[in-house]
Amino acid sequence: MKLKIFVSYSSKDKKIVEQLASSHQGFADFFYWDKSKEPGKEAWHQIEEWISNCDLFIVIITGHTVQRGLPVGKEVGIAKSLKKRILPIVSDRVPADEITFLEGITYQPIDLLSPDEAIQSITEFTKTLYNKKNLEQEAIAAQKQHIQLREESRLQLDEFKIAVAVVVVIVGIILLTRHE
Repeated sequence: MKLKIFVSYSSKDKKIVEQLASSHQGFADFFYWDKSKEPGKEAWHQIEEWISNCDLFIVIITGHTVQRGLPVGKEVGIAKSLKKRILPIVSDRVPADEITFLEGITYQPIDLLSPDEAIQSITEFTKTLYNKKNLEQEAIAAQKQHIQLREESRLQLDEFKIAVAVVVVIVGIILLTRHE
């Protein structure tokens, strides 16, 4: 099952988001405003839904993001309140005092002029999450199958006990009728 990734960003940084999404084809579905918005749906409700359903919350912080800090900060706050895993990607040009809302969260630095190294690092990290998620799902499926097989075995044993009881009753009846 693919990872669900929500991206918080400034629309002026859409190119980076698209590069990230492209590097994750085949193992992750990306949800971000410029691609995923549904006309007629209330914006914050839709964003909260995407964040609620995501496996990973990525926030891209550049000079553009800092300018629209309130919406991004609100999205990060929602992700934190839902205890989502947050992966900040921070431009090497953003001063540390501009990202205090990320206090305590390790971030991935990115050079906006040459983002390939950071994107590759993020892709490798998310592939690890993807593999872990699928292993967990396989383990859950195996456990469910084991429980189902145990239940089937128990039912077969119960049926066998009933069959033995019926045979004992029949043999008892035959033995009683022979003695008469």
